[in-house]
Amino acid sequence: MKIFRSVIAMLVALSTVALTFCGCNKGNSGGDGSGEENKVCFDISEYKIVYSQKASEDIVKFTTVMRDLIEKEAGASLVASDDWHEDGEDIDSKKEILIGDTNRSASVAAKTELDAVKNNSAYIIKETGNKIIIAGKSDEITVRAIKQFVNSFVKTSAKEGTIALEKGFSAFGKADKSTVLLDNLVPISAARAPIPILSL
Repeated sequence: MKIFRSVIAMLVALSTVALTFCGCNKGNSGGDGSGEENKVCFDISEYKIVYSQKASEDIVKFTTVMRDLIEKEAGASLVASDDWHEDGEDIDSKKEILIGDTNRSASVAAKTELDAVKNNSAYIIKETGNKIIIAGKSDEITVRAIKQFVNSFVKTSAKEGTIALEKGFSAFGKADKSTVLLDNLVPISAARAPIPILSL
């Protein structure tokens, strides 16, 4: 009986550690302000990666690299394709990772936010509704934003087909030698969003 109770206690402890490692949270509020308590595990396997029909070769190439790394790190196989859709198709309800200037309304809204930032090296990474948006002021900056998303969120929080990200997360970044993520143009703390600068 004691052995049985010990096994149960060990399984509960391991489950708690697994949830903590993934960074998931089921609605707790408060915390130390680092943002960790607000992170949610997104089932990344439910998403499709979408880029513009007019996307450059670099955007298509690094979108493919991101898709492959998500499969490697999170164990989720995603489809990547351009933003063509049939007339009348309900695209707003679909779960998508939007790369650059797509024809989706979420991309258009994010581009408006990005245009308001005066720095020409700026990019945005944002979660809203069913979309995760990654876009920069140019193709080169968008590629850097893709790398930043992979390094900051996929490689640091991927676990069993999920990535941990704050619900409603939105941050601007500046693509320079360090390619940092910013929150209202203030660097985000390592506790909130670890940013190892790694190459794809």
